[in-house]
Amino acid sequence: VLVAKYRFSAQREGFNVNKLTVINDATGNFDTEVDTGAVSNITVKYTDADGVQQSTSGEISGGTITLSGLDMYVPKGGSSYLEIYADTSSYLGVSGLTYRLGIREDNDTTTFEAVGAASSTTENFTDADLAVTVDNDIQTSSSVKTFVVRSSKPTFTKVASSTTLINSENTL
Repeated sequence: VLVAKYRFSAQREGFNVNKLTVINDATGNFDTEVDTGAVSNITVKYTDADGVQQSTSGEISGGTITLSGLDMYVPKGGSSYLEIYADTSSYLGVSGLTYRLGIREDNDTTTFEAVGAASSTTENFTDADLAVTVDNDIQTSSSVKTFVVRSSKPTFTKVASSTTLINSENTL
């Protein structure tokens, strides 16, 4: 299930995102992880320097996962998108469990890394928060929506009909 889409833009030089952290944060600013049994794995999808779509998956534990070894490229003067997908297929619990996944905002050297393509300068966003952008407007973390897992399955039963249906209203 696609749960979040982030746009990364580069103004002065292109850069590669090598590491980022995705957390489950019930209502806050994506700075406090909250464990969730609703999501077992996440997948992030992005494009590399050759424009080829890549994906990386991992198990979320304790409400957080740090994905390293990424090769997401953001071109100078352009944008790239990162999509976060949640895997809820293994959840067998009670219907109604919630989760809210996004990129950690209060980053440090252990949770985020981007490297300038020309300068090789490493940025960890230790002094700046990431901004969530929706429709080209900077949004607060509160704009990220909460998802609810519903455990249900339809039941179909074959019932013999005693009358023939015709192209009109027919009571069975």
